[in-house]
Amino acid sequence: MTKSTKAKLQAFSRKGRLKTSFMLLTWILLCFAALTTKAALQFDVFPGYGDYVRAHHWCPFTFELNQDGPDFNGFVSLGDSNTGVEHRIPIELPTNTRKKVVIPVFFKDGGNLDNWTAKLISENGQTIEERSQFRATEMIPWSGYLMGSVSRSFAGQPKFPEEPRQEHYRPQSGRIQTAHFPDQPLALEGLNSLYLHASRAIELEIPQSKALGAWLAQGGHLIIAMDEPAEINSTEWLSNLIPFIPDGVGSLKWDGTLEKWLRSPSEKLSPAATCDPSLINRLEQNNYRHNRNVDNRYTRLKDDKEKKGRALPVVTGTVTDGSVLAEQEGLPLIIQARRGRGQLTLLTFSPERDPIKTWKNKPWFWAKLGGIPGHWFEGGDRNFWSGQSVDGLFGSMIESRQVKKLPVEWLMAMLVVYLACIGPIDRIVLKKLDRQMWTWVTFPAYVILFSAVIYYVGFRLRAGDLEWSELHVVDIIPFGQETVTRGRTYGSLYSPINANYELVSNRNLGSLRAEASANWNGPFGGQSSKVLRQAEGFLAAVSVPVWTSRMFISDWYDQLEVAPIEASLKKQGTPEAAIVLQNMSPFDFNHLRLIVNNQVYTLKGFGSTKLSETSSVDLEEFLQKNSSAFSRALRSRSLALGQTYRLDDMVGTSATASFVDILYKKGINNLNFNHERNMDLTSFLKDDNAVLLAWSETAIGIPKLNQFTPNKETRRTLLRLVIPKTASAK
Repeated sequence: MTKSTKAKLQAFSRKGRLKTSFMLLTWILLCFAALTTKAALQFDVFPGYGDYVRAHHWCPFTFELNQDGPDFNGFVSLGDSNTGVEHRIPIELPTNTRKKVVIPVFFKDGGNLDNWTAKLISENGQTIEERSQFRATEMIPWSGYLMGSVSRSFAGQPKFPEEPRQEHYRPQSGRIQTAHFPDQPLALEGLNSLYLHASRAIELEIPQSKALGAWLAQGGHLIIAMDEPAEINSTEWLSNLIPFIPDGVGSLKWDGTLEKWLRSPSEKLSPAATCDPSLINRLEQNNYRHNRNVDNRYTRLKDDKEKKGRALPVVTGTVTDGSVLAEQEGLPLIIQARRGRGQLTLLTFSPERDPIKTWKNKPWFWAKLGGIPGHWFEGGDRNFWSGQSVDGLFGSMIESRQVKKLPVEWLMAMLVVYLACIGPIDRIVLKKLDRQMWTWVTFPAYVILFSAVIYYVGFRLRAGDLEWSELHVVDIIPFGQETVTRGRTYGSLYSPINANYELVSNRNLGSLRAEASANWNGPFGGQSSKVLRQAEGFLAAVSVPVWTSRMFISDWYDQLEVAPIEASLKKQGTPEAAIVLQNMSPFDFNHLRLIVNNQVYTLKGFGSTKLSETSSVDLEEFLQKNSSAFSRALRSRSLALGQTYRLDDMVGTSATASFVDILYKKGINNLNFNHERNMDLTSFLKDDNAVLLAWSETAIGIPKLNQFTPNKETRRTLLRLVIPKTASAK
């Protein structure tokens, strides 16, 4: 090799190394740029409560966004590919900002999270980030039990007994970080109860504490524990909420008081059951335990001898209201009080510290605190998938009467005529005419003719006018100095064409969902919908096929300065018992019914009315009368053909739909309903409480849900008010 050749090779080699080094450096810089760009915008999704969501209930999807890069404007999207439902929230992320977004999601019964996809979308529609396949999150059945936990530590999270044998139906607890705590009460409705350590309460922001209060008022069960008075006194909303004024810290020696409380069969010494009442009724009816107060799982618990004599730190103070469930040496340990329709259970000690922390009966302690009856933990079949949805009852009431179905007899007759025409009749006629080859013409002619006939029949049965019907079911709930309203707006839309329609709500604490599916009768309702969350409320685009009636439900919360109706019971339980009603609104109420002491009273108007002078009917008799048509109506809605059957008695049906749990418990008929917690008011009839149902043929000032102008429109309202035995209500 010559020197010149060698020099050329060396130069070429150096050039190659420089080129390779340059390319490697470029690749490194590109990777670094990509990593820094991706790290500049973080997009995290947290479904449910810890690792759990609840079927047939609203549950939260929490989004955390952290922007360290340039300004970003776009949308957070959450969609279900199975139903076509999509929720969108506009998001603005200036540089160096961090935001949290919560989207309440209604999960259908028997579903899962495999079909849900979360996206971060830019203004021009480009998908920046995407998350899906939330397999780590377990779906609790609608009839299961779920407790949320805002514990002081991870180890302090409640744990329940590992019973029954069917793991799917064991009570569960999901840990909720305060940063992820929902700021909308709807997003808390998937919980049967919530445990909050007082030290974490100060971390909740005002919207979060208000959401907690509204959920509690609607019927939630809040369990609060504390270590010292400062944890209460430092948080104003908490100190105003609890039935206790703390003043110091004391110490007791473990003497088995809490274990005696666990074994106590008295319902008065336990929080009211917050698990689904329908399931409790079914457990009782299936003879898991005939007598919950005598022979249940709690009564068989043994003392933990290792705890005897151990020091139990407690917070001392004064009980302001409610009742003491357990006390030792005159010091209250467990206090319970009503808050609106909900209940608050206060522990003057911390279950996250010894001796409770290592107590062998602690799982049962949490179970009893949660209001779970002992027979819940017995063995047996727990496959209580419900066949009907309460949504279907309201759908059958407000669904368009323009929709008519083709009777099966007509269909069979048309089929017989069609088969006769294309078969023997065609053959005989063509044979007589000696034109058998014409069958190639006559057969398509018959097909076209009968297709036209079927279309005409369908047109005559279903063609009509654009129609919208609303029914508002509104619960009035006194809560402190405020009145909380929990509303459900059922809207039925009949469309004579294939079209998209706009629905709108200005309620910040509201959302839209499709009609809940009925497992035995198939899915209903407007599955396909696009919901855009706005600063206040939402704007939705829903799709309705031609000649179809679809129902949509808007669930919402609101606060009122003045309740529409004020009510109080006077001298209850005496011959002079009377109901006093005041209409505080400018609207008329056409029907008033009072349910008290298993009697349904039909009231003639407002003012003071003696119950002894008012006509009444037994509650079960009333339910039986008005529920006899339920099965027929629900079956009619699920079938494409056959007789059309509707529930025309809206007043009676809506009243009955408020107590469907009694239908199963008393064996009135063979209906199994699934429904959201607190939709049913059966549990509020205990302790001689009363329920007032007020019906109006107007919307009583509730804004319209529809943004289009229908040819036909009706708007009605049902107000529901629980009246405590010894107190007035607004």
